This record gives sequence, C-alpha cells and structure tokens, in this order.
Amino acid sequence: MPSLRVLLVDDHPAFRASASAFLSTQAHLHVAAEAGSGEEALAFAGLESIDLVLLDLGLPGISGIDTARQLRQRTPASRIIVVTLQDDDEYQRQAIAAGADGFVSKSDFATTLMPQITRLFPTAAGTQSAT
Repeated sequence: MPSLRVLLVDDHPAFRASASAFLSTQAHLHVAAEAGSGEEALAFAGLESIDLVLLDLGLPGISGIDTARQLRQRTPASRIIVVTLQDDDEYQRQAIAAGADGFVSKSDFATTLMPQITRLFPTAAGTQSAT
C-alpha cells in the first residue's frame, strides 16, 4: 500500500520536528509537508494530495478550529486529527463540529495517535512501527 501523505500543522518548530521524527518510524506514513500556521496549511492542502492532517488548535492567524473548517470544505477526502495541549471536552466538541475526525492530546501523542490513524485508515495495515 502507498504511504499515507501527512500534513503536520503546528506553530512550534520543536514539536513539528519531534512529531515528524516519530511519524518517520511508522510504516506507511510520510510527512509530505509541514506548516506553522493555518494559512500555510491551507496553501499546502491546495497544492498537495494530503491523506491526513495533524492539526494544532493554537495557531497564529487563522485558528485551528477555523483551519479545520476550511480544510474540510477544500479537501473533503482528507482526514483531520487535532493534536493539541487544549485537552478538554469543549475544545474537542468544537474541533469535531468543525470537521475534525479525531482528537489527540499532545501529552498522549505517542500512545494515542496510531490507534486514531488505524481507526481512520483501517486498510493501512502498515501503520505499525517500522522498527
């Protein structure tokens, strides 16, 4: 199966680097692009064929919620998982209402992200660790 193309959206370069390194250890996942803002994410989403968007809520400019809403309209086939420090029910409700397919706390990123991806892409059996 071809790799799932991932757009990683977070305004903190250190988190993007860490998340990208983690994702690179996962079979069938490829970070196709990274963005530091909602505006950048929307530009990449229009240029690339993206399967999965990992989206922070706390972004400069366009909020993560508004970015999710616009991504859902522009790229309806892409799946969106919100990855954020804002780990409460209200943020989760807003994210899902905006079109997110899943919600992962940054504090639980390494343990909860892959089950979410497997749920969204059940035929991507290669989402197990490549090590």
